[in-house]
Amino acid sequence: MLTNDDFSKLKKLIREEVEAEGKNTREELSHDIAIGRMELSRQLNALGSRTKDLEISNQKILKDTNKIKKDLSVSINLTDKLQVKLENRVKVIEKVLKIPSPDFI
Repeated sequence: MLTNDDFSKLKKLIREEVEAEGKNTREELSHDIAIGRMELSRQLNALGSRTKDLEISNQKILKDTNKIKKDLSVSINLTDKLQVKLENRVKVIEKVLKIPSPDFI
């Protein structure tokens, strides 16, 4: 039969084992958390770099798009001016040659 002293010793032994296991578990968790933080930091840095690359790419696309819009605007304006000049020339030719202009224009 176990005495109170035996129970006390057993209780103390169990407490020491539980505390030792708790300490080991805390150390393992701390180590895992530190590794997780380092990995997360590395991934965030890589993501930041990719984000910067996307921003640069978007700026280039925007610049190219603006240039295309400007070139297109210049082309349209030139075409419009040429069309107006051509229409005026045709009107003058029709007038000089006394050709009736068509009704659909």
